This record gives sequence, structure tokens and C-alpha cells, in this order.
Amino acid sequence: MLNIRRLGFFSGATTYQRYGFISLEPLITSKIIPQHDEKYTQQEDIFLTQLGDINVSIVECSLAKLRYVNNKQQVSKVFSGLIVELVSPTRINQQVILHARWSKLMNWLQQTPMPLNQKVDISVPGCEEKYAIYATNQTLAKQVFSQEVLQQLAEFDNQLDVAQPEISLFHNRLLILLHRPENFLGAPSLSQNTNKNQVLNSFLQQVEMMNQLIKIGEQILKNVQSEKSIMHDCGNLNSK
Repeated sequence: MLNIRRLGFFSGATTYQRYGFISLEPLITSKIIPQHDEKYTQQEDIFLTQLGDINVSIVECSLAKLRYVNNKQQVSKVFSGLIVELVSPTRINQQVILHARWSKLMNWLQQTPMPLNQKVDISVPGCEEKYAIYATNQTLAKQVFSQEVLQQLAEFDNQLDVAQPEISLFHNRLLILLHRPENFLGAPSLSQNTNKNQVLNSFLQQVEMMNQLIKIGEQILKNVQSEKSIMHDCGNLNSK
């Protein structure tokens, strides 16, 4: 792994731990964390930072499950990539999930989402075939995944060589899963034939990818706070 403890790529104070660990138990209700056996969970390269009153955690994670194939035990990987968690002081009693429509070649990686009460209509051009949104409240879902957010996601997706992220908003948390089969921020094998500029560019692109995910998550939580403020103001008006 590249040691980037002292590199200031993120706004605000950032803590980096090569073998850090975040608890996955509070994230199970996100409905996008695949079923796995804790025994085979691996985490490394954790970043902890803060954006105002929002706490952000990013960790590279591998999840696996013990299965029986032809009466033999086999450990099967069910997720490999980045987990991005944003925790906000604003709490909602609803849930919204954005489920990316992956290509048929990627379906073997993807878990079928646990549908919520309502499937949300997406009216943003170019996004209907890319995403499916499920929610317990359509109004909240459309406010959270606004046209601006969906366009940012679409632009982000165009940079990916694997699969689009999956997102869940629940309680006071926003969870983003980004499948990356290859080692993220992995240290290259440097030799005389290694293109140093290419290695550096690849590293910076991956850091920028994390930055973009954080910005998208931050915008989603801002939309949640805005929707809560509108609902609060409407409640005050109705009470007068």
C-alpha cells in the first residue's frame, strides 16, 4: 500500500490508518451490504475526515461468505471495493436506495436489492436506464436524488471501468458501495521499466475518485437537510 498518511488530498483534518476498521453492524439495515461471514471480512486503508457536522469514513473492504458447493465448503467473495459512510446529525425515518443497473456481464457481482415500498420514477434524461431508485417515500427520494445529484453520478459513472456505485440513505447515515475488484491505492512494483508519471497519475485519479464520492454524498445529505427544513416550515404553517 502507498503511505499517504501525510498527503493532504482531502479538505479538513484527515486521519489515515493502513489497517483501520469500521463496524459493519450498523450498516446492515442499509439493505445494500451483502450477506457475509464476519470471519472472512478484510479491511484496510481507512480514511476518516469531517465536513462540517458530517463524519466521513472511507475504507477498502472485502466481504466473503462460506458456502457449500457439491457438499464442499467454499469461501466466495461477495464484495470487494470501497465503502464510504457519511454520518449526519440529521435523522430521517425513511429509507432511499439507489440501485445501479449493471450490464449483464456484471450481474454475477451484484446482489438483488431488497425492494422498499415504492419504486421512484426517474425523469432525468439518460439516467432512467442507469439507475433504479426504491424508497419508503417518493417525495423524499426525488428531493434527495435531485437532477443535480443524478447528473453528478452519471458523470462519475462515465469514469468507471467496473461498475456504478450503490447508495443507501437510512436513519442518519448515507452508505456508498463502489465495487473495485483490483486493489485500491495499491503500491506498484517499481522497476526500471516502470513509468513513474503513469503510476502517479493512476494514484491521483483514485484519490480524486474518493473526493468525488464524498462530494456526491455531501450533496445528498444537504438535500435531506433542505427537505427536513421544508417539512418543518410546512408543519409550523399548518399549526397556525
